[in-house]
Amino acid sequence: MIKKWKLVTRERVFETNYLNIEKHSYELPNGKIIEDYYHVNRPNYVLIIARNKKGEILLEKNYRRGVDEILFELPAGWIEKDEDLISAALRELKEETGFSGNARLLGEIYPQPAYSSQYAFIVLIELDNTISLKVPDEDENTEISFVNLIKISEKIKKGEIKDMGLISAISILNESER
Repeated sequence: MIKKWKLVTRERVFETNYLNIEKHSYELPNGKIIEDYYHVNRPNYVLIIARNKKGEILLEKNYRRGVDEILFELPAGWIEKDEDLISAALRELKEETGFSGNARLLGEIYPQPAYSSQYAFIVLIELDNTISLKVPDEDENTEISFVNLIKISEKIKKGEIKDMGLISAISILNESER
């Protein structure tokens, strides 16, 4: 039977507004103490599946410096303090794309559970006909397109879509509509 580890010590070693790192030590179920496990704390965020009336999904292309590639992604963003996740999804979609619609929660995932307690909430937004001026952050330079689910699946199979959040969200969407 698998048992949880017991947190023994926690020390903050790095902190910014959107990231802090803690050094943890744990007691294993056998009593052994393991040192130097690093835990990353980041705000929870929303992954947005924005779907138009044709059933196509809005994809963004973004440059991601961590892998030095331009990737297909879903619109996404941090959930601000005291903000509910549906409001966060609607705000982020409007800021990044100018679109709006009706939203509902589809599911949640742990993006990196081995070293982070962060949640990603997957929100489906059925787009309405409202489009307003987008107000992206200065580091957001994106191209958007609408792609049907068959083409998204093909892009995943070909390795053209590699983003874990996008792949997970589409899987949850497909399962929710079976």
